[in-house]
Amino acid sequence: LSGMVMTENIKRIFDVVNDITEGKINEEEFTGTLEWMENLLKQAEGALLTQPTIHPESFTEPEEIEQAKLERDLVEETKSLLADGLKQAQSGLDEIKKYLADKKKEHLVRGFKQFWEGCQQIYQVQKIGETATEKIRKEQETGVPAGREEVSPRAMTETFEPSKDCLLYTSPSP
Repeated sequence: LSGMVMTENIKRIFDVVNDITEGKINEEEFTGTLEWMENLLKQAEGALLTQPTIHPESFTEPEEIEQAKLERDLVEETKSLLADGLKQAQSGLDEIKKYLADKKKEHLVRGFKQFWEGCQQIYQVQKIGETATEKIRKEQETGVPAGREEVSPRAMTETFEPSKDCLLYTSPSP
């Protein structure tokens, strides 16, 4: 888990996992925190489902159509990455909840690892979006199109080094 981002809300889940095993919180507090995080994940999923789709058929020039197809594919792949991250984070929370049934710590360890990995993927998608937004802003300011290289979001995440914050979380923890 080293080299990855730890935000306040990821840390909140980390803390609740530790606190339940140490008897610092009761099951109601534990469940309440997990439900809070599940609601954040559901909100993000809802936002994902309402994202517009690029329609290449609405363009007339062949060059515009081809560019729209490339951009549509990039957006769809990015949405897929985000959906995968949300699903993995939710699977982690589901695993964590199994602790309540049998008090086996491996549910907490395995579940938090899944949750963490899902959140890192979500964070990576956020960084891709920030990079794209910055590129668009520069194009608008200068009036000069930046290079329109074909870049795969999945390829971008393979070498990604997160340093800030995750889409679902407010600020990094020290």
